[in-house]
Parts: sequence; structure tokens; C-alpha cells
Amino acid sequence: MPKVTAQATPQSSAKTEAQKRQAYKQAARPDKSPYPPATYPPELAAMHQNAPKVAALMRHLGNPIRLKILCLLSQKSYTVSALQVALNIPQPTLSNQLFRLRGAKLITSKASQRERHYRLNDAALSEVLMTLHRLYCSKP
Repeated sequence: MPKVTAQATPQSSAKTEAQKRQAYKQAARPDKSPYPPATYPPELAAMHQNAPKVAALMRHLGNPIRLKILCLLSQKSYTVSALQVALNIPQPTLSNQLFRLRGAKLITSKASQRERHYRLNDAALSEVLMTLHRLYCSKP
């Protein structure tokens, strides 16, 4: 009986080469940075470390509905019904956005009687919102 050997097809060898390149890239730069972490100057180390967290915050602020919710909550705590009236948006939309903000740990909620009260959870976020309010909402 003749021996049967597995021959590599061009498609499987190409996939293997792509996997090798990907593994090499990940090993060379695991943080996908153009520079190795050791070359960052000390004054930029905090920026390098906190950039992903700040970028995630900015993504949440990039949605107009979430931005308005956060602006209201920066002033005081609100119930869902009070937020709905203040923002004039449908309840399902509001609930979806509150869910996203809670998931990002930007807001917290507290149950009281039959309603939930929402408030900001982050002092740094409060400062960012106050700065935005001062720059864009205050009358000159």
C-alpha cells in the first residue's frame, strides 16, 4: 500500500504565514504603540497609561443624548421620569443610554420607594462636564 502524505495547499500555507506575521507583530508591540514603553519620557508616562481610559470617556461624551444626560446629572440627581421630561426623549432610548452609562461606571443609581435616582459616579467626569458647560453653555 502506498504512503499518503498530506500536502500543504497554497491557501493553508498562506494562512499559516499570516498567522506568523500576526504573532510576530503582537510579540514585537503588544500595546500596538509605535514605541516600546521604555522609551516614553517620564512626563508622558501618565498620558500613555491613561489615554485608553480618557478615550473611552470621550466616546461616551460623543453621543449627544448621553452628553445631555451627564450634563443634567452633573447638577443634581434625577429620576428616570424627571430625565425623560427634561430631555424629551422616549423612555426606551433613555433606558438604553442609562444602561450604557451604568456599564461604563460613569453613573450610579439608588432605588428609593418606586423610582431610581441617578447621579454621577466620577469626580473627574464632573470637572470635565463643568469645563464643557463653562465653555459652551455659559452666556458670555
